Amino acid sequence: MRRPRSLLLGLGLALAAGAAQAQSVFIEQVGTGNTVSVSQSGAGNGEGALGGRVRQTGAASTAAVAQTGPDNDFNIDQSGAGAHVASIDQAGSENLASIVQGGGADNVATILQTGYANRASIGQAGLAGGNTAFLSQTGSQNVASIDQDGDGNSASLSQSGDDNTASFTQIGDGNALAGAQSGDGNSLSLTQIGDGLSAPTVTQTGGSSISVTQTMLAPAFVLPK
Repeated sequence: MRRPRSLLLGLGLALAAGAAQAQSVFIEQVGTGNTVSVSQSGAGNGEGALGGRVRQTGAASTAAVAQTGPDNDFNIDQSGAGAHVASIDQAGSENLASIVQGGGADNVATILQTGYANRASIGQAGLAGGNTAFLSQTGSQNVASIDQDGDGNSASLSQSGDDNTASFTQIGDGNALAGAQSGDGNSLSLTQIGDGLSAPTVTQTGGSSISVTQTMLAPAFVLPK
């Protein structure tokens, strides 16, 4: 069953104008064994487009959020019968992170942000679960998303620098992706459609653009020249 993809694209990613002086967190739990831990330090956290919220539905869901600095914002949405795990750690200002999880077993998602005005989202869905996603951003105005629709997928993405964009999409089961961007102005789009697909780590060092789609019919992974 398809779940809504991560909220990064749909919300416009605009934080409220001006520096808010309050902090805001909304937490909703339904079911048993849910655990939430939120720590905020700085003015205006949770006051932006995502509203600083955690929603949990089902059993044994775990969410942890740590924000240091002003005007950071987050969203974590966990639902289904699975034991979902999510973690967001933000240090800096005006960073935005979103994790949306669904499925029948453990999905593990981690977002680390350090710097200014970075945007990151992870969306995980599937019947059995078992997806893992790691996203790290250091610098300013980087944008990244990881979307996993299936079971047993793994994805890892790191951005270091400014004005980098990256999008990972996995549709199917047992796929693996990894990428790293350093420097400024990189663009990366990687898509896997099928089962058991694996790609070499893609590394960008500044001002380059890469777009690749990998399918069951053409499993060979070749970087564009």
